[in-house]
Amino acid sequence: KNLNNFLLKYWHIRWNISDLRNNPLQEEEQITIIGFSGGGYVALNVASLLDRTKKFDVSNVVIIATPFVGKNSKKVKELEKKEVRVIFPEAEHNKFPNDKEEQERIINQMIENKIR
Repeated sequence: KNLNNFLLKYWHIRWNISDLRNNPLQEEEQITIIGFSGGGYVALNVASLLDRTKKFDVSNVVIIATPFVGKNSKKVKELEKKEVRVIFPEAEHNKFPNDKEEQERIINQMIENKIR
């Protein structure tokens, strides 16, 4: 089951990158990678990988309720040096997946941070 989840995430990321190659972003558009819980680690790693390719400019990484990742972590500092904004909205880990109010609150925090 974990392998299937990993592969689904991998193919979803790969599909989006292929789509970006075929349909490049317009000038005002941004690449924002969002990760929830353990997906926060994936989001940071994907942002780092994309940055290393020099083909895509990641604008924002949003880390939601990811344990042991903070503003002072090495990956976050590396991305921020490359002008990638890393946002940590306040979220309750157990509420976020199923609570519409909690989800709307997070979306509003992203809007306040001008993440499009």
